[in-house]
Amino acid sequence: MTLHLPTGFPSLDALLGGGFRREDLIVLGGDSRVGCSSLALGMAVRAAEQGAAVGVFSTEMSPTRLAERALGQSACATLTELAGAALDDTRRGAIADVALRLRGLALAFHTQPLGGWSVDAPEVVEEVELVVVDALEGLAWGPHSRAEAAAAWVLSWKRFAIGRGVPVLLVRHATEVPGESRGARPSLDALGGAGVREHADVVLGLHREELHRPDPAVAGAAELLLLKDRFGTTGSVDLWFEPQWSRFEDLAEA
Repeated sequence: MTLHLPTGFPSLDALLGGGFRREDLIVLGGDSRVGCSSLALGMAVRAAEQGAAVGVFSTEMSPTRLAERALGQSACATLTELAGAALDDTRRGAIADVALRLRGLALAFHTQPLGGWSVDAPEVVEEVELVVVDALEGLAWGPHSRAEAAAAWVLSWKRFAIGRGVPVLLVRHATEVPGESRGARPSLDALGGAGVREHADVVLGLHREELHRPDPAVAGAAELLLLKDRFGTTGSVDLWFEPQWSRFEDLAEA
C-alpha cells in the first residue's frame, strides 16, 4: 500500500507530494456557492477510476441524485441530456457507455438517514480507501449545540482516518470572520473553526472570483488554495469550472 492516494487532479497531487496521505483528515471549504461538493465528488470519481474503493457520505443528496451528478460530470452532460431529451443515438450511446463504466467502479454513495447518523458513524463505515463526507454542517448534532457537534464530528473523522489508515475528505462551508470582506479568498481563519485548525492535516480553500466580480475575463477560473499542510508547504493550483456539468478540471490537463 502506498503512502498517498492520488486525487486525480495532477496539480494538486504534485502540490501534496503525491495526493492525499493515508491517515489524514482533509478539509475542503469555501463559500456556499463555490462548488466544494462538486469538487469533492469529482475527486471521489477520479480516485475510484484509479482503482481506489471510495465511499461518499452525503447530508444533502440521495444516492440516486449523487450517481446522476457523477454521471453528468463524467459524461459532460447536462441534466436535460441525462433525462434523454433531444439526444441522438450517438450521444445517448456515449452517455450510456460512461454510465456503464461508473457502475463498474468501487464507488458507493450513502445519504444520511432521517434520524441522522450518530457521532459514532465512522465505526460502521465499510472498508474503503477514501471517505468523502459532504458536509460537516449537515451532520446530526443531537442534544449538543451545533458548534459542539461539529467539533465532535471533526475529531471523530480524524480518529477514523488514523484507525482505518485512510484519508477522509470532509467538506465544510466557510464562516464569516470579523475583518474579512465578503468575497475574499478563503482563509484558515474562516475554515479553521470546530477543531479544524487543530485536527485537520490538510485544509483546502476553493475560490471562484466570478461569484464576486461579474467579469467575463474571470468566468470559469477557479483557485484551490492549500491553506494548511501538516507535513508540507502551502500554495495553490488553478482549476477550471464548467457550470453546466458542475465539473472541475485541472488546467494542467488542458
